[in-house]
Amino acid sequence: MDKYKDGDTIFILMTAEQCKSVMREWLERDYECDLNVMRSQKNKGKFVLKTKSLMWANRIIQWHGYELDQEQMFRDLSGRLNDMSLDAMKCEYLGERKEVLNDE
Repeated sequence: MDKYKDGDTIFILMTAEQCKSVMREWLERDYECDLNVMRSQKNKGKFVLKTKSLMWANRIIQWHGYELDQEQMFRDLSGRLNDMSLDAMKCEYLGERKEVLNDE
């Protein structure tokens, strides 16, 4: 949540049970904030809560949890692994280059 600032649109992926729990609390306590619910198009059987309230989004995540978007997680992980392998090849290349220079 550190990358968001107040006023940003925040999307929270949830299971049906998590979403039901949030909606029940929202209605019972009559919270004053924007909250939209929709079915996730990318994650079958999941729901997305949408809000612009950073405080409310933090509370939802803290009290009710959230689901990870597995596709996004795999893309991020793949990118990180690619960066790590490029760094390893760079270090290996530079390390070998130093040895060649030292031998000259």
